[in-house]
Amino acid sequence: MKVKLLIEHPYLGGLGTIIEVSDKDGAGMIGNRIAAPLEEPRKEEPKIEPQKAPAPKAVPVSNKKLKEKSIESTTLAHPSDFDI
Repeated sequence: MKVKLLIEHPYLGGLGTIIEVSDKDGAGMIGNRIAAPLEEPRKEEPKIEPQKAPAPKAVPVSNKKLKEKSIESTTLAHPSDFDI
């Protein structure tokens, strides 16, 4: 007696493969007897394209604020600045 099996294991014929197995076959023969692919192929998931983030908008800053920010960002703290 022959039976058709739908294999869903990647190491035994791949996903969605139909194989024919006879009652005389041992369990080790299942992976070697691929009969036919599925009549209806599996639908692939749609690929999602990565979207680019919008470019940051330029905000006008006065020169005074720009100088204050650059001084603050480049000034390093010294351990003597803190009371420990």
